[in-house]
Amino acid sequence: MILQCKDLNASYKNRKDFSPVLSSVSVKIEQGKLVCLTGANGSGKSSLLNILSGLAGKKTDSLQITSAEQLPQIVEESGDQKIIEIQKMNCLETAKKIGFMSQSEYSAWNTSVLDTILTGRFAHSGTAYTRKDYELAEEAAFLLNISDLLSRSTFSLSGGEYQKVRIARTIAQNPAFILLDEPCAGLDFSYEPELLKKLKKLAETKNTGIMLSIHDLNTAARFADEIILLSKNAPSIQGSVESVFTERNLSEAYKSDFKIFKHPVLNCPQVFAQ
Repeated sequence: MILQCKDLNASYKNRKDFSPVLSSVSVKIEQGKLVCLTGANGSGKSSLLNILSGLAGKKTDSLQITSAEQLPQIVEESGDQKIIEIQKMNCLETAKKIGFMSQSEYSAWNTSVLDTILTGRFAHSGTAYTRKDYELAEEAAFLLNISDLLSRSTFSLSGGEYQKVRIARTIAQNPAFILLDEPCAGLDFSYEPELLKKLKKLAETKNTGIMLSIHDLNTAARFADEIILLSKNAPSIQGSVESVFTERNLSEAYKSDFKIFKHPVLNCPQVFAQ
């Protein structure tokens, strides 16, 4: 399956007019690949993730799709192509296909870490959790190295620990596609590359398409199969790290001078702003 959109334009509705946030954005996420979404602050990364998740873009939302040659959709390629428009799917149908973690969230309920991760299984089992649900929740916790937190209250966690719980909940959902908005925020410096390494392996072993927004371009360059670069009021760019991370592309996107070199040990492009 492929999660995609083509020539997407979107705006936020203000009191007097529409404020453009995405212009001619085309993206494609294939199962089995890790895609990193990059771009300067305000370039529309969170807005794009919200639209692809199916949680935004409807007429009643402040974030509205103003035009698109191809609305966000899932293409099932087995046999005859079956195209599913995400905006036409109900919440439960969407949750079985797409797992989404927003940029920020505050826990209103004093529940255990295990019970919080289990809520990722709601679309599949409701609240009558099965043995499989518990196994997937515990498997996700093990992947994120938080098995020792399962009996803890979410109110007792640090910000970084709660971030890992939220990622684990999305993974336990076991969808075809996972969208993560800044999953590295609040995590230890040393854990950021470890997390992307885990997500890359998850994409490969479970044939999951994963897209995450990230500010650290060098970490993205180390692990991403593909890069999506967003710029304000400009078409998106998607491709290999080498094809997207050029001095011209980055300088135009971030309005700053960039230099690129090949890391002698990691053997991948690395960038720095001057």
